[in-house]
Amino acid sequence: MQSFDDVAGREPWEFTWRFIGADVIYKTVRFPNNRPKMTLIKPDGSFFEVNTADLKMMGNEYPGYRKDGGIDCFVVVAEPQRDWLPDYGVSRLIYWVDQKYFFPLRIEQYDSNGILKTVQVRFGQKENAALSDGEGYTNNQSVYWDSKIDLTAYSVHDGHQVRGWSEDEMTFFTPDFMRRRWSTHPRKSLALIDNPEEFYMRPLLYLDRFPNERKFQITADIAARIAAQNASGRIVFADEE
Repeated sequence: MQSFDDVAGREPWEFTWRFIGADVIYKTVRFPNNRPKMTLIKPDGSFFEVNTADLKMMGNEYPGYRKDGGIDCFVVVAEPQRDWLPDYGVSRLIYWVDQKYFFPLRIEQYDSNGILKTVQVRFGQKENAALSDGEGYTNNQSVYWDSKIDLTAYSVHDGHQVRGWSEDEMTFFTPDFMRRRWSTHPRKSLALIDNPEEFYMRPLLYLDRFPNERKFQITADIAARIAAQNASGRIVFADEE
């Protein structure tokens, strides 16, 4: 369900951009109420356990939280430039970026007919404390939801390691030579989910927001599953209904 662009990022100059408004969001990645803890990895390779309820959308260091815990966002539309991306399978993307650092917290993809295809929600985390302001933030966890087939997936990117580059490495790893990022030191993980009942919840939809820009075709059965999930605080399977 995730493309490499979804994981590694897109190039801004391949798209045209429009500002459509401002919004406040209070939830991105949502844990079920039966998964109170998860295990993450530190840069030194050691593991530690965290309470999922304590994980914040932009980490503990972020200075831009509202008093009620929300984050003020700008909402922008990105549309592929067809001279660069003639066959790109997405007609538009809508980004919710925090107003302080412009970090993407929510990304919606729309199909060739302009109908919602995929929602990605993210946790930001400052992984390089030596950098000032909004630099040093990266995507710590993502959840993806396909609205067509009701499929949810996730990725966890913990254990980021800050390192210096030799002069040769800095010459080799340049944007002109290599547009996408590589994972040069793959890390082990204990963040896998053992039981399907503990899977991440589907992202919130915000059906009433920006109605002129966002179109949905959510089938009745998927809508019922979403309602059951939101009522119970966890994924509800067909044999439980």
